[in-house]
Order: sequence, then structure tokens, then C-alpha cells
Amino acid sequence: MNVKEHKYYEIEPDKQANYVTKYKDGDDILTYVGIQKAFVSEEEDLSEYREITTRKHNSYMRMLNAKLDEIHANDASTDVSTKIDTVE
Repeated sequence: MNVKEHKYYEIEPDKQANYVTKYKDGDDILTYVGIQKAFVSEEEDLSEYREITTRKHNSYMRMLNAKLDEIHANDASTDVSTKIDTVE
């Protein structure tokens, strides 16, 4: 049996409704991920993470969905059923 010790940080936003992300304006929107709790390795550079509001998260999600629509429109063989919901 193999037993591995995992050392990690748990990152949560200060405000419960907010999100944590590494995404920065100008990055490729297809790389956007916003989460409300992150578990990251202790080797990870925590300075890359930032807290954003639900409003900013929804803005990024709209941009991501628009980009996915654009990609799917250029590929007629793709089923356009990959919408990602925003938070109300």
C-alpha cells in the first residue's frame, strides 16, 4: 500500500459570494476559471490568485460563453450545447 502525504493550501475568498481566480484581464478568456474554494499545492505561487466579485465572475463567464459561441459558429459540426451558467 502506498501512502502519500499531501501538503496544500485551501484558498477561499474573504466574502462568501466572491470567487478566487488566477485569470487576469488580457489573458486568453478560454483559460478563465473562477472558483469559490481552491486547494493548491504548497509549491504553488499564491500571489497569482486574486479575489473577484460575483459581478466580475459573471462578466468573465459571458466573455467565455461568447468566445465558445464564436468557436462553435466556425465549426458547423460541433453541437452548441456547451453553455456555462453564470451566477445570479
